[in-house]
Amino acid sequence: MRHRDRQARNRARKLWKIRVKGMLALCAGAVSFLAGIWLLVAGLPQAMAEEHDFKAATPCPASVVASRADCLRAAWFTVDEVRISKGRGSSYSAQLSGPADWSGRIDFDGEKPLLRRLHPGDRVAGTVWRGDIVAVFALGTGQRTSAHPVGGPLYAAGFGVALIMAGGQGLFAARWWLKRPEECLNRTPAPLTAAGWSALGLGCYAIVLTFWLLSFDAQVWLLLVSWLVAAMPLCCVLFYGFTRSPRPQ
Repeated sequence: MRHRDRQARNRARKLWKIRVKGMLALCAGAVSFLAGIWLLVAGLPQAMAEEHDFKAATPCPASVVASRADCLRAAWFTVDEVRISKGRGSSYSAQLSGPADWSGRIDFDGEKPLLRRLHPGDRVAGTVWRGDIVAVFALGTGQRTSAHPVGGPLYAAGFGVALIMAGGQGLFAARWWLKRPEECLNRTPAPLTAAGWSALGLGCYAIVLTFWLLSFDAQVWLLLVSWLVAAMPLCCVLFYGFTRSPRPQ
């Protein structure tokens, strides 16, 4: 009798933990899914507009003195400090001094091709657009800063898709853990495993595709089409498998 009571308590405790895990997955999945939707609905159009405006910008005429003008301005700066931190929490930046409106720290997405070659005291030419230094040039080469608008749509689309995949998997897992916890006591159900690996694969594919396309300034539609070509067949197979599995009561 005591053994049965102990088994019942252990079973109830495990079911409670699964339901708590389901609630956490529901909250995290909803946040991730909504963040991905926001990136695609709001962030992507804004990034596309900024990229278009930058590509259409012309050099500033001498009469323009506004520090945040839409035209392209060239200015000279002196490198005060270079910071390159690799590994977890990596950061790449340089402290520049020059015209007061634009002096300060600028961030980069990596150390190549220019940042790692810079030293305090070096003189660099900077391209300024809307008050931000978007590129620096020295030693016969140049490098874009993190403020450069070209590539912004790819970031928004790629990370938006990845967040939607992560959020969708969280919501799907929450459905199982909250509505069918008994089936998750001793093993992970096959549909949940299949959905998890698929969401992980499609999310990682979106990120890898983003950085690969960034290397040659591809258009954002190429990312979306390439991702859909891989995602649609897989989604059809998963949907077929899920419709044949028993539904929650």
